[in-house]
Amino acid sequence: MTEESPRAGYHDYFACPGGSHKSWTVGANVSLNRFLCLLFEHGHVQVAGFADINNADRVAASETLLQTEAAWRMNVPAGAPDFHPGAALWSAEQFFRCCQFAVQREIDIVAIDGALSGNCPDSGASAAHYSADLTLRFLPDLTDLIAGIASSDPLVAHLHALGRSFPLSSVGMKDVEDINIEVIAQDDCLMQMYVDRIVDRSAQERAENQAVQQWIQRSIGVHGALAGKISIPNEGDDSPKNQGHEQGELIHE
Repeated sequence: MTEESPRAGYHDYFACPGGSHKSWTVGANVSLNRFLCLLFEHGHVQVAGFADINNADRVAASETLLQTEAAWRMNVPAGAPDFHPGAALWSAEQFFRCCQFAVQREIDIVAIDGALSGNCPDSGASAAHYSADLTLRFLPDLTDLIAGIASSDPLVAHLHALGRSFPLSSVGMKDVEDINIEVIAQDDCLMQMYVDRIVDRSAQERAENQAVQQWIQRSIGVHGALAGKISIPNEGDDSPKNQGHEQGELIHE
């Protein structure tokens, strides 16, 4: 019997609403811009077969991202970084491709690796992380949907790589290691967004970071119940779990 490819099967699963609260549907001739409009407005998406994204579609998608960011900015902590159009478009294309590959099972691993190569513009800037988050904040939903059925799918490795590169967007993703939050920690708005998501999603593994713990403690003050299910040490805690962490340490092991 021929060994089954890690990308075989479960196409029909992705053609229907899955286990996530998001719906992922196969459709014909779905452009990047149409994909983004559905994602931002309705929380579900349609994707078509793999095809080149033309310039007209990129222009339309860029305008959609610009308008979405203007509304999104009103709901994030004050002092958000500037909008970075290049980072926003790059991350939107990456997420669009990942959704396409999730439903189009016949696309081989080489094509996936090629399409998802490249780096985000100015990836070390807070503006890039903030702008990429417009679409990459949906990464945990997509990752759970894929990994829950085929954890060996090579696409999962690409999603984890995105999660490592953009820790703000990947809060709640499982098995994402070596998280570096240096860029986030240098921006008060991003750090507040980050710890809010950690608390909201009960992401205890992200709360093990000393800098994050201090930020959570500062945010909740004496109102410990606001930390939800997150466990953070009291000041002066010398338990083994809290030893060896220098103030401001920014690497999640």
